[in-house]
Amino acid sequence: MKITGIILLLISISLLITSNVLWYLFFITGGLLLLGSINKTSISLFNGKLRKYQFLLIYFLYALTGVVVESIRIYLQLWDYTGIFNGSLSVLFFVLIIYPIFFSFILEMYFFIKKYIKNIFIAFVISIVILIAWNEISNIFVKVWIINPENNILLVYALSFFGYIAEVIVAVGAYSLVSSYKKIKS
Repeated sequence: MKITGIILLLISISLLITSNVLWYLFFITGGLLLLGSINKTSISLFNGKLRKYQFLLIYFLYALTGVVVESIRIYLQLWDYTGIFNGSLSVLFFVLIIYPIFFSFILEMYFFIKKYIKNIFIAFVISIVILIAWNEISNIFVKVWIINPENNILLVYALSFFGYIAEVIVAVGAYSLVSSYKKIKS
């Protein structure tokens, strides 16, 4: 899993250098696999402690959050995706594939940071800063999304900032909520 993660991260770097929007999918998947393999001896999606229903419930919560984000994006016309990521079919792809991988990667990143920084608040803030950096700085070089020019750019960035905070809360919160419950009685 660790080697696969590294390979996917290297592919994502080469795609980023060649301005291919698919870099993002390879990046979050590779990062998830790499950090998941590093974290799996402690708290992780990959440590084998989650039951199947818990894993599916976390996936569902991450996908549901994707529906909310995409609904807000479309309703307020905040940004558009570029290239192959644009269109109604891609929204389905984002909700069912990208958002669950994205949130799982954020979760594993948070767990990795928390191993070395015991203060939950500081680990949380560092996770937000890294999340903003990889999303916003990379988008300067390879436009995966474009802010709708009819919108106030400062407003969109302010909403994005609060969105990044919410994404870390959802990633960690969904896992914490679901993993704390024991088997559901039928």
